[in-house]
Amino acid sequence: MLVVDDMPVNIKLLRELLKESYSVSFATDGHMALSLAESFTPDLVLLDISMPEMDGYEVCRRLKDNPATRSIPVVFLTAQSDETNELEGLSLGAIDYITKPFSPPIVLARVKNHIEFAQAKNRLNEAYTLLDLKNQELDDKNRALEVLLQTDRLTRLHNRHKLDEAFQAEVQRARRYATQFSVILLDVDSFKTVNDTFGHLVGDSVLVQVADILSANVREMDMVGRWGGEEFLLLCPETGLDTAGELASRLRSVLACAPLPPVERVTASFGVAAYHPGDDVACMLRRADDALYRAKASGRNRVEIAPPPGLTSPGE
Repeated sequence: MLVVDDMPVNIKLLRELLKESYSVSFATDGHMALSLAESFTPDLVLLDISMPEMDGYEVCRRLKDNPATRSIPVVFLTAQSDETNELEGLSLGAIDYITKPFSPPIVLARVKNHIEFAQAKNRLNEAYTLLDLKNQELDDKNRALEVLLQTDRLTRLHNRHKLDEAFQAEVQRARRYATQFSVILLDVDSFKTVNDTFGHLVGDSVLVQVADILSANVREMDMVGRWGGEEFLLLCPETGLDTAGELASRLRSVLACAPLPPVERVTASFGVAAYHPGDDVACMLRRADDALYRAKASGRNRVEIAPPPGLTSPGE
């Protein structure tokens, strides 16, 4: 604790009274008291009121104005017993007011109570701080888990679960606001041959490289994810069928030209479908999947556009 008093006799008396139970520092004026309080943050300050240059009220006021010392409890020690003086001291933030001449047992009892209360408060604050840290750590872990639950482990793209949620949300948004919305479904051509020829580890590497190419070439507004196996799905908000078809054609070309070692060349087939009033997720997926099937049946490495509901593509 810190004892602040300009009278040597009081300092001597308090030293003898407190030294057996507490580590005590002393200051004989307000400036020294403020400096010591900030340097080691005592658990309690016993503060005389009547001091030259800076009285105890001003010391208390400055302690409470300083964020570094604001929480230190202050007990006034004074010969002034006027109720107005006591009220002023308490209004400045002091927690107690002991009048001189004081009774040593009373001083010891009050100091003990205040020290124990201050230490309990500090322990509580430390517990709250630790709890905040634990909560922050838990929040971080929950966010990481949420990302993990929405991420394909191999490609690090969005997984089927996340795509399902986003797909449904985009369909609902298109219904509500009559906005355009398209979907692109693509499948890596002859992927079984890749696995059979080079092995599944190379096959996994090819899928990762395809995922990276798709991520690097879609628009910022698009969502790309792994739909399953060697299939990928792109959700294209605010996008009509023509624009989605152009995007699919560009992705097809980029994939066909990209080196994917150790496989010399990998292509993909694309099916593109746009939202029409009355559509749901299943309807759009069925049309995109039918268009993808036609692209495969027509020789692969091509883009097929799904006709509106109720219409058939040429040749059907």
